[in-house]
Amino acid sequence: MLNHQRKYSMLTLAILALSSSLFSFTAHAANGEITMLADGKPFYRDQSLRVTEGEFLQLQFILTDEQGETVDITKSVKITVRHDEAKKYFSIDENGRITAHLYSNETGYPVDVSFGDWSSYFFVNVKAAIPQFTDIDGHWAEEAIKWGAERGYVRGYGDGTFRPDQSITEEEFLAFFIRPRTDPAMLARGVYGFAEIFNMPVAGLHDFEARKAPITRAKVAEIIAGADGMNFSGDHAIQYVLGKGYSQGRSAPTIEGYEGEGYLTRAEAMAFSFRLLDVLDTIKKMPEEPTSLSELPELP
Repeated sequence: MLNHQRKYSMLTLAILALSSSLFSFTAHAANGEITMLADGKPFYRDQSLRVTEGEFLQLQFILTDEQGETVDITKSVKITVRHDEAKKYFSIDENGRITAHLYSNETGYPVDVSFGDWSSYFFVNVKAAIPQFTDIDGHWAEEAIKWGAERGYVRGYGDGTFRPDQSITEEEFLAFFIRPRTDPAMLARGVYGFAEIFNMPVAGLHDFEARKAPITRAKVAEIIAGADGMNFSGDHAIQYVLGKGYSQGRSAPTIEGYEGEGYLTRAEAMAFSFRLLDVLDTIKKMPEEPTSLSELPELP
């Protein structure tokens, strides 16, 4: 199985090969062989074409007959986006041009193509455009913010700002923390759907107002401990993240220095998620029952 990505042109097209059994770009039709191209590059049946939000990708279908003569049959190929829901994210015109309208966290929407007795299919995934924030140059968390933006983990505001020093909400923190650690397919129900599956100790699961409220540093500690497979709350959760070296506290690596009742800024949250990837790159389900205090690491 091929799992590498190839980037083509300004569209950042990544073609993911899904089957090692395919060695030819062509597919047989009654009148010859049909080659599928995306921005001039061949791609396989069953692959995913990734197009950046707001950009374009040109499809072509080339028929090669038995004498080796070629003809562009793109306008004669029937192209069908299988699910109506997908049409708000991208469209394909009669000339085979894919226009990416809106970022989607789906791994790909299926598109069927046919010509005579020949048929095939592929997937289209719209990736987020990389935002160019106007308020992070020189900020102490600039590297972490750009890292998150380049990978589609974070998005800013309509005015082009990231607002790094603004308090982060619970919903925003979950997005910053979860997205780098899971497959996008796991987020089909959003971050709160994911939180429910993994029993994450969040306030906004059924309280929609809590989702938009600033998250406390103590609640962050509880979420991190839970993601590490532990069920600690309050000061015990703070001791866990300090003892594991996941945090150095705000003013000191102590329960008081952690400042659990304080809030986390958007910059702090992104930098925290960035640094933690070295030691916490997957999310475990939090146990239903509280973890024994014997599992608590000592404070540094």
